[in-house]
Amino acid sequence: MAEIKIEKKKPVWPWILLVLILLAIVAFFVYQNQADDTYYDDDNTDMVDDMDNSIYNDTTTFGDTYYDEGSAAMTGLMESLKDSTRFGTDSTFTKTALHNLAKLTMAKAQSNNVESSSALSDLESYTLRNNLNDSRTDNSNMAADFKDVTQDIVTVIESITNKNGTTMQQEVTQLKETSSKISGTTTLDKQQRTLQTFFRQAHDVLHSINS
Repeated sequence: MAEIKIEKKKPVWPWILLVLILLAIVAFFVYQNQADDTYYDDDNTDMVDDMDNSIYNDTTTFGDTYYDEGSAAMTGLMESLKDSTRFGTDSTFTKTALHNLAKLTMAKAQSNNVESSSALSDLESYTLRNNLNDSRTDNSNMAADFKDVTQDIVTVIESITNKNGTTMQQEVTQLKETSSKISGTTTLDKQQRTLQTFFRQAHDVLHSINS
């Protein structure tokens, strides 16, 4: 009588174990991704927000770790020098350039630990009160104010170079001579060449400090 061979069924549990292992691996990666997203959303976003606040809450503080207002003023002054033909003829353009020069001078003074002085205080007051949106064209009042501010700028720059120990006496002397030629009674459009020279010389001296 022929024997009937009965094949034994292969056990199912190895496949079940394999499926469980795969599910565990998938669950691990899903959890890991969620944990990373939570870290970024909760911690990193707060950190970025705190950094933004520290930068913009007090943008008038010179030497701030996160916001170098001196660099912004230097950039603005350089942009003005590219179109220097507008010095004296465009009141808003001229005052913006002077405003940036004053702020740059103050920033350099702070970074070099220059002691407080009346000239430095006057520059700070000027940057706070200056109305850049004044649409009036050149006039004698603006010229007088311009003369006072440039004298304060030269005084502070001289203090910076003395404190810094830089060998720029000749450049500072030339800047003082140019400043002395600026008239407080002649409208600025009549002094365009002098203004161009003054801004360029002041920029060159300040750019050389700590560079």
